[in-house]
Amino acid sequence: MTELFRSNVLAKEERKIQFIANIKGLIELLKKALETDFNLNKLSTHPFGKSGVLRFYLCNNEGDQISSNFNFADAQWFEDATQLGFNWAWRPYFYQLLALESAKDSYRIVTSERYRDFNTDILCKTLSLRLDDERILLIDIAAEWI
Repeated sequence: MTELFRSNVLAKEERKIQFIANIKGLIELLKKALETDFNLNKLSTHPFGKSGVLRFYLCNNEGDQISSNFNFADAQWFEDATQLGFNWAWRPYFYQLLALESAKDSYRIVTSERYRDFNTDILCKTLSLRLDDERILLIDIAAEWI
């Protein structure tokens, strides 16, 4: 292995680790904001622009979307209620998250496979995690970032 190859691969992995740490921090921020009534404008003050986050939304335990989509674009959050009531339970990551509960690991982040976002045509992944006994947080993120 050449030194140049090694340093390039190492730098890439270090960027990936830093990105994951940043996105985990933003997820914690969202999680805390969703524990109370949250302010979309206040969320806009955090560095979501460099995170690849496209949107977030909430589902219940049956996979029904119980919140609007909160889309992020141009350094602002926008609410879109068109997906309200849509059922996401058919997605594999949804059942992976529920299966973690039987393993007593229900507050771990589950990442979907890459897919093409229907609304934006961007290659995405969905990150999902349990917020509480009733709600699941889903975050769509551009796959180029992870």
